Amino acid sequence: MSKDCNNWECSRTRAVDDVNCDRDCCRCKKDCCRCEERHPEAKPVILAADTGEDVTLINGYCPDNNHHCKEEIASVAIDTTSLSDPIVKIDFSTNIIFKGTDINCPPIVNTFVRVKFKLVKCCNGCTEKIGTWEYYRYFADALDFAIARSLSDTFTFSYCINESCPGCCVYKVIAKVESCDDVDELSCKKNTISAIAQSQ
Repeated sequence: MSKDCNNWECSRTRAVDDVNCDRDCCRCKKDCCRCEERHPEAKPVILAADTGEDVTLINGYCPDNNHHCKEEIASVAIDTTSLSDPIVKIDFSTNIIFKGTDINCPPIVNTFVRVKFKLVKCCNGCTEKIGTWEYYRYFADALDFAIARSLSDTFTFSYCINESCPGCCVYKVIAKVESCDDVDELSCKKNTISAIAQSQ
């Protein structure tokens, strides 16, 4: 044992995580040193979730530098008024459906697509950019492209925000095609977003 049981002060209840409490004491002097587990105090939690519509970002051609395709693909509203110094966690998920040029076309090399997903927060008429995430797909040669001429990727991100001012806010995800080459179609499907908030 790490301590001499006969020398333990047994005047109070000690917690297992207390630096002054030794588990050996609890084993050898159960009638004296009463160790108690300390669990986190339960705090109010609010959950909100929504599913956005399927969105096609590229249809038939890649937008050039002056015509970037941008779409809002998911949003969720959550009211944290009843919480104290809330922390909000946002989770987003989408299935990206990617199709290259027609199979009857000559082999294509260096096919790629780059899409940025932006999370914005709208509160009291004000819009604030929270963060940006990037999806990138590249095919180095014709064989690589032929094998995956049509594919589906799952793209997700999560973000935590400490809200100093509780209230009703809408969180939106906006997808934008930054650049691409030899892509016939790109769609975002099964777009889901959720927000969970808890008092600190």
